[in-house]
Amino acid sequence: MTAQDLPGWNELGELAKRDPMQLRLITHRLVQELAELRSWADAQPEQSGTVFLAFGGDYDARGVRRVFASREHADEYKRADGVEEWKIDTEPVETRTWIRALWNIYDPAAPEPMFDTVNYYDPDGYSEVRDYDGNADAFDIDWWPGQSDGYPWVVQISGWDRARVDAAWKERRDRLIAAGGALPLPLDPDSAADPS
Repeated sequence: MTAQDLPGWNELGELAKRDPMQLRLITHRLVQELAELRSWADAQPEQSGTVFLAFGGDYDARGVRRVFASREHADEYKRADGVEEWKIDTEPVETRTWIRALWNIYDPAAPEPMFDTVNYYDPDGYSEVRDYDGNADAFDIDWWPGQSDGYPWVVQISGWDRARVDAAWKERRDRLIAAGGALPLPLDPDSAADPS
């Protein structure tokens, strides 16, 4: 866009031809207003890139009550019972689905034709959209023992890559079937690293 494209440019040109003194006065006023705007902008506090969320309420009614630019104001807010500091994102945030597959092992010795029916694998379990951390290799396996008879071992296999999550489950499933269910659970005693 050039100055000629601005609204009123032609009118200013006509005014300059008719009354150059009037044009000088308008220009002088515009320069003064611009200087006042710059002075006002310079006096504004520096934006920190942070906001303070004031939370309040109970159970289902709990939520953000107000958003403040300063911690002091958020702490003083009477309807809040907690304050959290949050960074303001100035760029888009990439999100991806974090796969959280669940494998319920009711009978590790179940025969192969019935194994998957008895020991149900849910590939989507508790998958959820999350902010992507940039670590495509992020992966985790957690085990919870059954609390008593009739309750299964629960295995949660998590990661960004569905194929890797499914492969980790299949490898453990095949080991358990090959051993006739005689392997001690959990199959991954550390349950923090992916041995596959």
